[in-house]
Amino acid sequence: MSLSILDALLFGIRRVLVGGVEQTPDRAGINLVGGNWTVTDNSANNIKDLRLDTSIKLPVRVATTAALPANTFAANVLTADANGALPAIDGVSLSVGDAMLVKDESSAQYNGIYTVTALGDATNPWTLTRRSDFDADAEARPGTEVLVVEGDTQPLLVFTLTTLAPITLNTTPLNFVGFKSELNVLRFGADPTGTNDSTAAVQAAVTAAFNDGADLYWPPGDYLTSSSVTNFHDVRHRGPGRVKRGSDLWRVEPQDGDTLTVYVDPAGNDSNDGLSSSEPRLTIQGAGDIFYALPFAEFTPKVQLASGTFTENVSYSKAFPTGQRIQFLGADVSDGTAPTTIIDSPGGAVIGLSFQNGARAYVEDVYFTDFSVTNASGVTASTGSDLWCKNVWCDNCDVGIEGAEETRLRVENGLIGETTGCTTGIRCISNVTFTIGYRGSATSSLGDTGPAIRNCSTGIFAQESATGHADYVHIDACGVGAEVIDKSRFHFSESPQINNCTTAGIRARVSSSYFDNPSSPLSFSGNAIDVLIGSGSVDITNDQNYESAGLFAVRDTATASTQSTSPQTVLSHQFPAGYLATRASGFVLRLSGDVVGTTSTKNVTVSLGATTLLNHTIASGTSDWVIEVELANRTASGSPVQKYYTKVFENGASPSVAVASAAEDLTVAKTLTVTHNVADAADRIDTELVTLRTIRGFG
Repeated sequence: MSLSILDALLFGIRRVLVGGVEQTPDRAGINLVGGNWTVTDNSANNIKDLRLDTSIKLPVRVATTAALPANTFAANVLTADANGALPAIDGVSLSVGDAMLVKDESSAQYNGIYTVTALGDATNPWTLTRRSDFDADAEARPGTEVLVVEGDTQPLLVFTLTTLAPITLNTTPLNFVGFKSELNVLRFGADPTGTNDSTAAVQAAVTAAFNDGADLYWPPGDYLTSSSVTNFHDVRHRGPGRVKRGSDLWRVEPQDGDTLTVYVDPAGNDSNDGLSSSEPRLTIQGAGDIFYALPFAEFTPKVQLASGTFTENVSYSKAFPTGQRIQFLGADVSDGTAPTTIIDSPGGAVIGLSFQNGARAYVEDVYFTDFSVTNASGVTASTGSDLWCKNVWCDNCDVGIEGAEETRLRVENGLIGETTGCTTGIRCISNVTFTIGYRGSATSSLGDTGPAIRNCSTGIFAQESATGHADYVHIDACGVGAEVIDKSRFHFSESPQINNCTTAGIRARVSSSYFDNPSSPLSFSGNAIDVLIGSGSVDITNDQNYESAGLFAVRDTATASTQSTSPQTVLSHQFPAGYLATRASGFVLRLSGDVVGTTSTKNVTVSLGATTLLNHTIASGTSDWVIEVELANRTASGSPVQKYYTKVFENGASPSVAVASAAEDLTVAKTLTVTHNVADAADRIDTELVTLRTIRGFG
């Protein structure tokens, strides 16, 4: 069976009996289909009573609390017996056209729903006329309900006609009983079909719920609105209904798979509901906070940011009520193009956009600038949060993008340091797992297919057990390209580039490491030093608290193989001035590899400064070999003396060992160099593994 739209509005919030059990329409096999409420379970044995004998009337403004002044009833009109103004009803002064419930007349057959047709004055009486939906016998059904919106004593009460059938209007006494009931948008005349504009009805419903602190129920359907609804997000909404605003839909109680969007614009207003781009909110903070009030579901929350400059610092201190990422989307631009949505520091602000305590977020096409005070950052995730950045740009910030305290950080592409640069481009600190270049496709200086970082004191910084990938990364014109410290680790892959760094391409300290993927290795160009162990400064005071510092670089035949008869460089590593000058400082170098061809000898040479530490000839017929060189400084001042020993293993046989002394001045920078070559160009030598570990003394 099907019900008309009018009947649906009358019955939509009522209950039905299915198998003798009361159920709400959306749970009883009764659904809005094609503009009709349809009962899909039409078994005569199951549906005992479909309560079409009740009506939900449109709201009235007030209800009487006592009998009206003396009046006469005729032809559905109550007329005052004396001239004079209609008195205030329950503290409310009415106007012509206002609806009211008359329920306290001594002649109760004249009770009912009326419209004010004349207010009365000194020369005229007031008049009330039965409203058109309550002026016939069929419209005065037992159980009829009407909501009272205003009044000093009866606001938001629902009055029910308790008189039993049969009812003859104007003859049968009518008794109304009020009770507190759940507010429902249908009571205010909202249309669930999405056809008629329900803005006024929805606003009335929201205002009533807001004033009373009540929940607002939305039966199934789409409710068309054409403008912002005041206090919409200050009310708790329940039910499956959706607000329709242009092409946007907002389910008031989100369900799994929904996407809910709040629009924000620098020219917006936080009194707007933000449900379309025509009625945007002003602040990013306020837009995101809206989602905290929603119940948990696997929905996707979005904050759509218009082009322009937002001057604020935004902080979300807890996870959002969904397992999906909240998305902050700037005005759409192509990857590698500067975003036109800008978040600028309001002055003294520490963080542009901050996510904390398990929040999961995605930020795209946003430019952060001028967060330049110490430890300020453009965008940060901390304390177990998860942040994914795509085409995020940062400039003139102390830190561009940051992950801290057991956070997961993904940076897909974007540019850091377009003009001024940042102190640190990307910083990962304290047990952070990071993927810089996540889902990238190629190294690019534009930041379109992978991250680009330039003009920063440090491009990428990892500290305190931070580990992860740096793929498709282009770093240029920084002080240090990538710094890894305190048991942290970089894995470089997909042909990243570090160029033109004034201190070092890579600097590693305190038992940290990097891995260079041999199939798509790092490339260096124009750096003062490509790889540096230590502070990179003549003043090493800050480093003398460190027991050791280590750098581990792995290379195989793709990067350290030669058939050249002249020496080819396998490793060139510069120790900064003074770095090895303290007593007991030094290094351990381990090389291993194999040879191809047995026609002649192969050579491996290791030198520090002007001192050749090892010049070893690998005999013809050798298949694999291992070389170890260990050096230790013996003095802290005076005549420099170093002791070093070498071990050479060939084909797994017992090693040949040698011990010798050197006299390099370690107060100046020294370069450790490893070369290899063959005697016959038909042969080949492969240096497959190079491990270098520094040892810091205290002398």
